[in-house]
Amino acid sequence: MRTAGLMGTHDTDSDYGIDLDDLDPAHSLTTDPTVVRLREAAELLGEEVWIAVKLPGAYEGDDDLPEKAAACRWSTVALYPDELGWLREALALNAADDPDDEDKPELLA
Repeated sequence: MRTAGLMGTHDTDSDYGIDLDDLDPAHSLTTDPTVVRLREAAELLGEEVWIAVKLPGAYEGDDDLPEKAAACRWSTVALYPDELGWLREALALNAADDPDDEDKPELLA
């Protein structure tokens, strides 16, 4: 699951997952056509865009976005099975490093 927004307009939230830029640049999620289009459009407009990534349904009840919270949300497919494991690990590390998420449910397997 991906969520994206304009930095100057929409705040990113740890519930949206981790910053896509925290993944290895070779990860197939970084070359998703929607990611490429959003980044190109933002650059053309002189804007900065954030893109967060997580496993779909990773936290119970969090698939609904607050109104006007993000510019775009979409699903995508990882090209290689190992990439899902890498994403799970990165999300778990991010959750472990965030002291504000004490009451957040554990990631679903």
